[in-house]
Amino acid sequence: MDFIPEFPSDVDKTLESIFNIDPRKSRDLHLGHSVSFIHERPNNSCIPPSNWQHCESRKLRSLDEIPKNYRYIFEFAYFNKVQSQCLDEVFFSEVNFVLSAPTGSGKTVVFELAIVRELLSLNDLSSEAFMVYVSPLKALCSQKLLEWAKKFARLGIRCAAITGDTLDEDLEKVETSNIILTTPEKWDSVTRRWSYYPSLKKTINLLMLDEVHLLNERPRGATLEALVSRMKALSPNARFIAASATIPNIEDLANWLTTSRRATYKTLDASYRPVHLKQVVLGFPEAPNPYLFDTRLNYKLLDLIDQYSCGRPCLVFCSTRKGTQQAAQEVFNMLTLRRRTLHNSSTPKTYIETEMLKLSDKTLKEYIKAGIAFHNAGVSNRDRSIIENLFIKSYLPVIFSTSTLAIGVNLPAHLVIIKSTQYYERQKFVEYSETQILQMIGRAGRPQFDKTATAIILTTNTTKANYENLLSNAQPIESRLLENLSEHLNTEIVLGLICSLDSALLWLKSTFLYQRIQSSPQAYGLSSNLTSAEIDKQLLEGTCMKAINSLISSGLVNFEENSLSLIPTEPGRLMAKYCLCCETLSKLLKIGAECDLKNMIEVFCDCRELLDEISLRTKEKSILNALNNSKTLPLRFKIKGKIKTVSQKINCLLQATLGSVQISDYGLMQDSQRAMNVAQRISRWPSLATTFVSAGLHSLSAIENVDPQRVELLTGRKPPFGKNVLQQLALFPKFILSFEIVQDSKISVQLSLKNFNERLNMSLFPKKAQLL
Repeated sequence: MDFIPEFPSDVDKTLESIFNIDPRKSRDLHLGHSVSFIHERPNNSCIPPSNWQHCESRKLRSLDEIPKNYRYIFEFAYFNKVQSQCLDEVFFSEVNFVLSAPTGSGKTVVFELAIVRELLSLNDLSSEAFMVYVSPLKALCSQKLLEWAKKFARLGIRCAAITGDTLDEDLEKVETSNIILTTPEKWDSVTRRWSYYPSLKKTINLLMLDEVHLLNERPRGATLEALVSRMKALSPNARFIAASATIPNIEDLANWLTTSRRATYKTLDASYRPVHLKQVVLGFPEAPNPYLFDTRLNYKLLDLIDQYSCGRPCLVFCSTRKGTQQAAQEVFNMLTLRRRTLHNSSTPKTYIETEMLKLSDKTLKEYIKAGIAFHNAGVSNRDRSIIENLFIKSYLPVIFSTSTLAIGVNLPAHLVIIKSTQYYERQKFVEYSETQILQMIGRAGRPQFDKTATAIILTTNTTKANYENLLSNAQPIESRLLENLSEHLNTEIVLGLICSLDSALLWLKSTFLYQRIQSSPQAYGLSSNLTSAEIDKQLLEGTCMKAINSLISSGLVNFEENSLSLIPTEPGRLMAKYCLCCETLSKLLKIGAECDLKNMIEVFCDCRELLDEISLRTKEKSILNALNNSKTLPLRFKIKGKIKTVSQKINCLLQATLGSVQISDYGLMQDSQRAMNVAQRISRWPSLATTFVSAGLHSLSAIENVDPQRVELLTGRKPPFGKNVLQQLALFPKFILSFEIVQDSKISVQLSLKNFNERLNMSLFPKKAQLL
């Protein structure tokens, strides 16, 4: 019973001889898959068994090393090779840990081991446990929520995902949950409010960073870096566990995550992947435009499927919904010309024909006869479900899908083809991010069916080397903090983590940027011969002072010369609280009293926060122009000419939504909701209405009658904020409207301004006061 097998064949022999179990039914034990038994050992302590010698011949470790009460979380008998390698650092120690391991190698179990380790160290799980899982992909957070909520409910642990859609609900989840699953942007937004909501300042036991290579991506990498540096300051005793499929400079990352705890790391190569993955990058000559290049690739697909799929399921990822349909159409045409299908002889034709009758899309019915289908957000939920079910059962050989399927639906395949590495966003073609590429590649390989799998990337000859470097783990992760340094410095000043020039330098030293500059100064424009002190001087006098001076000149931060203190202004606080960029805040501050609703909407539509969220697709222009020119339900402020820009599209969608104009296109409906969410966040600045209404103050006269101290208490602000609010409120125009019947058929109406004298002397709008 002390034998811990190394290879799958040894697992089979051991199970067959000891438990009389058919090895063919237990083939996935070594991969961490479900089996129908778990053998119990009497050892329930949290100390490695004495017979564990870390020999090369004992690579797979038993679940029996985990205390009995927690074994149900892991639905297998042995940890796989990756998990076994990490067990000592993650479960039998308290060090911070960074893991680089192939996609699909079981990194989720590593996070679960860290969670169990923290739970074992707590006395009251429900009140003391507070852990945060951060992933760049909202769909991954949703998947983990479903898994962990079910697994940890037995222990009284509450899990919640922060979506960011409604602030009040998100803040409540933070206060009542033990495990939070969120994206960097959402957790950044929550932690920015800790100075306003002291009850949110909970002690974080564990911070789990998934897909940490996001640090390398623009612009999201800067957010993740600033967030982790903030957590190091706000929760200095928290444990950090980070994982990714590719971390070439993993030692830099481990040094960055070294806090009061020592940080260690492990790099495990492709040999640790449960299914051996063959990765192919094919380069092709560039076309006159990206559209034509993408179309030309359609003619390559069928031959690649025939060559690499071995008759097993294949996923072809396309950059757009239209692209999935065009690729499927071309492959269908080629199959028709060759008078063949992709179905094999064992496919149950009767079952497929029965499922086809349930489809509402006639084109899909024809395609499925040939063994192919397309899958995107434009396909009805019922049709998508049928397609997914056929694919899982291996009755549908090929699906052409948008990249969102890589993270939204669990459909692993033997062959994955990424057709073109570019997609259309904000009126231009851009390359997929590393996260997107790795997620799509991660769909290749089905542990329960395959020993090998293949992933193929189709790109241009120019970018071929870039993707070869990505797959070979040759491109180091760099910091992107310099690109948004002013915004992040302002946030830390508002939170009180930076209060002087010295503390600004200390904060910079806690960032990944500083670690990378120490390792590779030339990559950031510094000489490689500089000493550490010289690097610090250049960072403070050059980079840091330049960013702080821009905040001071913009009116976001004040500098006290006597105390050398950095003090946030009210606009700076609002910018940090509502996650606005300096460019947007500058536009809002320029809005004058003469700005009408039309101009206000135009200002919103030109803000970077909205432009980063929405893109303009060619096929949408006709629908948007129809909305703009509608005579039945016209927009209040018609846009001149045709819709040609993203800001014009946003303007059209916002007006349609505010005017209750129905939007029939599904994609535009999603964009309009996204635009409204961002616009509401921007337009909340600097509104206090919600706060006052929640306190029972439903009118301006009711607010006027409260004490300045209560205003400050409700808003969480310091004096003289309450006094200033009441003074400004006193200057609001107060009209007296009186009626008098002069004759039987005449009424005299008199309108007077009650506080005329006060407004006449006000300094904000003198011309307007004289007019009144």
